[in-house]
Amino acid sequence: MKNVNTAVAGSAAEAAKLIREWSKKYAKVTRAKIKTSRDLMKESPGRYGPYYYVIKAWK
Repeated sequence: MKNVNTAVAGSAAEAAKLIREWSKKYAKVTRAKIKTSRDLMKESPGRYGPYYYVIKAWK
């Protein structure tokens, strides 16, 4: 399988929306939950919660 699309979501709701959307278009969709670093939180306040999600689509 080849990675055809990647996105970063700042919240679980945003991630779920992307996963629902992409599940219709791509063969496989994966999600990784990553703890947000303090530096990233300072860099863009309000954009990321305690975790952020990386969603990848595969074909």
